[in-house]
Amino acid sequence: MTFPVIHSTLDPVALTNEVQARYDVIPPLTCQLISRANNDFYRFSSDSIHYALRVAKAKFRKPADYFYEAEYLIHLQKAKYSAPRPYKALDGTYFFEVDAPERRNHFPVDRSSKR
Repeated sequence: MTFPVIHSTLDPVALTNEVQARYDVIPPLTCQLISRANNDFYRFSSDSIHYALRVAKAKFRKPADYFYEAEYLIHLQKAKYSAPRPYKALDGTYFFEVDAPERRNHFPVDRSSKR
């Protein structure tokens, strides 16, 4: 029997390859796990831009919840509030799923210029 997994850590190299395939990002990217909790946060950096990727637990929320969150963050930005800017994937979506031991949802949260 394979023991069930609740919270695993994704390989940064594989995650970088997935992000580069799905998003219009400037390579080369470096990837670093910066926070591990209910959601894991990864920082992707190129020479001029930072990206943050939130990895949610499996079945933490429904896809509609992630879409609503992205739309709300966009609304806050348009109203001139400081909020992370969702970054659309090449297919026009705000998040994607990958097959991991417990199946996770992934949601890029922010794109900002390097300072």
